[in-house]
Amino acid sequence: MTNIQFSDINKFVRGNYSHLILFGSYSRGDYETKSDIDILQITDTRFKSYSVNHINFSVYTLSRLNEMCLDGSLFLLHIIKESKVLFGDSDILNNWNKIFPYKKDYTQYKNEIINTSKLLDVNEEVYLENWKGFNSLLCYLFRSYLYASLVGEKDFSFSTKYLADKINDLNIINALNLKKERSANYELYCFAKQQFEYYSNIKFTNADNSSLDLIQKIKFYSKLPEDLSRFFLNPTNKESSDY
Repeated sequence: MTNIQFSDINKFVRGNYSHLILFGSYSRGDYETKSDIDILQITDTRFKSYSVNHINFSVYTLSRLNEMCLDGSLFLLHIIKESKVLFGDSDILNNWNKIFPYKKDYTQYKNEIINTSKLLDVNEEVYLENWKGFNSLLCYLFRSYLYASLVGEKDFSFSTKYLADKINDLNIINALNLKKERSANYELYCFAKQQFEYYSNIKFTNADNSSLDLIQKIKFYSKLPEDLSRFFLNPTNKESSDY
């Protein structure tokens, strides 16, 4: 698929929705053969995000997205700047843009990313139990950290190529290609994690017994790890009450 339409996506959607919004590489037009299709599904009731045939559905309620917008979420900035409404009121993007608090400094957000990145410290056995989740979580955190460092630039874009060109390091593309892997690759995972540690200048170490223990510890001062673990790691069967 090159020009994604509602009819291409609708047959794969689960549950209710008020909006379906295309974002990521297919929205920008810089997709590759292995690129996934990314869809924001806005719902009335919360349920877990899911993937079907390389289509990733990120599921949020409208109230949660409005809250994220007011918080200056980079994910919402991504949606505002580089997305296409396939179904629903297209004014939703303009409405978010009007209330989005554009920031010059994302230091606090970067610190939350670093604390959450301790979840990436896993051995091969744990990685293989949920390699898709760990691959996606690592790429999301690494990209977000780099975006937070560059978001003030005039030509800012949420593309991997933009990051690599701006920082002048092809290792970034090699590391973030981890998300496109169709099978477990612990060697590439470790390489990507090392690149992330290099740019953050911090060694990610989880001294707790499990990812769930770490999430319970750090969720009290940061909402990010609990939010992201729900999408990528699913450490419990409970749904978050925040969506």
